[in-house]
Amino acid sequence: MKKIKQYTALSAILALVLTILTTGCSFARQKSAIVDYDYSEMQLIQLDAFTPESAKALAENRPVVVITTSLGEIRLVLFPEYAPDTVAEFIAAVEEGFYDDTEVLAIKHDEDDTTDAIGAFFQAGMAKIDDGFMVRTASDGTIIETPNEYSVNMWSLKGAIGAYSGDKHGVSDSRFFIVNQQPLGEERLAKMRGVVAEDGSALLPEELVEAFDEYGGVFTLSGFYTIFGQTIEGFDVIEAICDIEVNERTRPVEDIKIISVKMEEIQEIEDES
Repeated sequence: MKKIKQYTALSAILALVLTILTTGCSFARQKSAIVDYDYSEMQLIQLDAFTPESAKALAENRPVVVITTSLGEIRLVLFPEYAPDTVAEFIAAVEEGFYDDTEVLAIKHDEDDTTDAIGAFFQAGMAKIDDGFMVRTASDGTIIETPNEYSVNMWSLKGAIGAYSGDKHGVSDSRFFIVNQQPLGEERLAKMRGVVAEDGSALLPEELVEAFDEYGGVFTLSGFYTIFGQTIEGFDVIEAICDIEVNERTRPVEDIKIISVKMEEIQEIEDES
């Protein structure tokens, strides 16, 4: 298992971390789980989402969710094999109708970009109440939280859905984000390639760097938050949402509705082997 050699190497990643604010909370900085991954076992299964036939196969025998927004539909496949508890809580919230008739909370931009640039990802997952917003709670009023689940196979590529809790380390609640296509650029790609393991070799496999280069994403969310699903249809809707103008608090200046979030029936395909 490869691990970081020096703090300076890790800082090449931490220097990219996005600090974001929404409804009084922020994504908190913490140690990234990517430094402890066993990359010899990595399978970039999300890349199957980017071609129609492989995306169809990706959805077989896995839960699929459809998020209907005022700008169109986003269809995502969920990965309980990599984030079982997060997927279970997300599905429970969907089946309760928690996400229905909510809205996009914020659209986040790269900290080096102006707010005129297209957003890197958007956030949702809180119900609107009279005096603001609330996350999903249990019957006794306590916030339902799930410990973060990390996998070397799950990355914050374009179309990925991740779970977060705002300003708390290591857990998520009902809130989620969906990643837009955010080109990393040569400087960030060089930083990814410059992170070294204890033997002096590159920590991150070149195929991972190339995946972010080709498809885009927000690399610095990986290893900090649970990635539990991947868009297979509706990339244009994500882009349209992230192209909406935001105010100084990163809230969209026009309401973007989450009309409904519904589970599809699982397409069960028998194993013929």
